[in-house]
Amino acid sequence: MQKKIIILEVSMIISPIAQKLAQARGTEEIISAKLDPNPLKHVTYGSNSPMIFDHLEDRNLEVYKDILKEAKSPFEPSKRISYNH
Repeated sequence: MQKKIIILEVSMIISPIAQKLAQARGTEEIISAKLDPNPLKHVTYGSNSPMIFDHLEDRNLEVYKDILKEAKSPFEPSKRISYNH
């Protein structure tokens, strides 16, 4: 019995808020997407609700004390709320 090795490569462009912007098919091709320069101004794509928290600053670091460290997002939210750490 002969074994076949199948290599599947999937290329995607994903925004910082996890929106799939482009995905290549199973053939050789070039994909492109227009990126939003301020991706965290709204809670999700297609929404008018402003993002008022920093998703990196808002993490529960105590639970992941050996894995995560304090951080701030490189993207500025619509409004920054205060965190008292």
